[in-house]
Amino acid sequence: MKQLLLTAFMLPALLLGCEKKPETPVAATPAPAAAVTSQPTAAAAGAVFASPIEPDLFEQPTDALVRWRQFRDAKPTLVLLSFDPFLQPLAKELRSEAVALASSGSAAELGARARIFRADPALLPTQTLSAALEAGLFSRLCWVFPSTVKPEDLTLELFRKQMTDAKFFSEAEAAGLALADGIYSGTLRGIPFQAIHPWALPQLEGPLLLHIDLSYFRGLYKDSATTPIYQLLHQTATTLRESGWQPEAVSLSFSTEEGAVSLDTRFLLRDLAFLLRQPAILDGDPPEHWNQRAEAFHGVDVFTAEKMLELVEKMVAKAPEDPSVQYDHYTTLLEAKKIDDALAALDRAVAGDPGYAYAYAELAQIAIKDRNAQTALTLLNKAAAAYPENPFIPLQMADVQISTGAAQEALKILQPLKQLTWSKAYHDDIPALLERMSKDAQSTPAKGAN
Repeated sequence: MKQLLLTAFMLPALLLGCEKKPETPVAATPAPAAAVTSQPTAAAAGAVFASPIEPDLFEQPTDALVRWRQFRDAKPTLVLLSFDPFLQPLAKELRSEAVALASSGSAAELGARARIFRADPALLPTQTLSAALEAGLFSRLCWVFPSTVKPEDLTLELFRKQMTDAKFFSEAEAAGLALADGIYSGTLRGIPFQAIHPWALPQLEGPLLLHIDLSYFRGLYKDSATTPIYQLLHQTATTLRESGWQPEAVSLSFSTEEGAVSLDTRFLLRDLAFLLRQPAILDGDPPEHWNQRAEAFHGVDVFTAEKMLELVEKMVAKAPEDPSVQYDHYTTLLEAKKIDDALAALDRAVAGDPGYAYAYAELAQIAIKDRNAQTALTLLNKAAAAYPENPFIPLQMADVQISTGAAQEALKILQPLKQLTWSKAYHDDIPALLERMSKDAQSTPAKGAN
């Protein structure tokens, strides 16, 4: 059976109009996570990273729609920092449902139907802005794309081709694009559009919203020697501060749920939120465990497992309540083959941030490859408890049960899955797969049979 849990809708590796290929981004690890949706805060006051701002944290960019809608009447500019511009075209047969979700869907409805890891999604995170623009939420879109090349190396014709190949732009929209001073400008779906090199941030007037997706850093990070992780974070925050932008609200999204970003870098978004709340840190001393994490990142390819564990345990001593530190402890213990201790650390990480729970599913894949069915089922049960709306986890459990001859257990799992409405646009192969699995289960000799 194909690795359903590891399926991800990934943005093609765009060159973003650069003559030379940018540095290789961070490898992505699919990692669905429970929704992290903060309560909407009051409008931000002051310049970003200059005045304290309480950001709204969301698991997926689609979740941020509930926040963006609060400013619909002001017709703000959206400034988006991300690797993916979230402009994938909507499925034609689901267009009205997707736009309705963007326009008025509740947080619960978005959680249930705005993810690929659902039986019947109407809107994908990669389509967030396609739906938002059709819902009329913004008067202008400014996409700040990650780039490690100089603005003068950007090429208009290449960018036009990339945008049309990805179907973000029509041929006519792409033909209307212009390039000047590191900024591509034009009209997209009836509103002004700019794609902005991070070294060329313009002054922006009028109401604006700022959204930063964790994937933005994926497009900038190469390795610990070339791009030290906290130096990258500091540089991004400082550059935004120098822009002088005064957003009405700031929202952040992890995007780990569908594999755009590795769980290993999830901590960056929470640390970015910390800097938004306490921007004075940019000119002062960072928390001590940040320095220790930076040292651990730098030494990941140099230090022994014992040395790495020593560094991470210093982090744990300084910030035991930080779920990202507990997750780092988990990965380091796992590398040191201290399995029981690693799982205990992962449990603590998940208790503090349910977004880390998909590590259970990742571990289950390893157990399946090792033919350790019982361990795989234990881990998948933990994942299923964290993500009860994700039907692909029980589907994987049924597959494991079939492989061990536990036919009746498999059939009990498969029956409710067969009753679900599966999307014809995104999961049209699943009903047939469920039927094949049911037949396989019925023809599998029972456990203990000769």
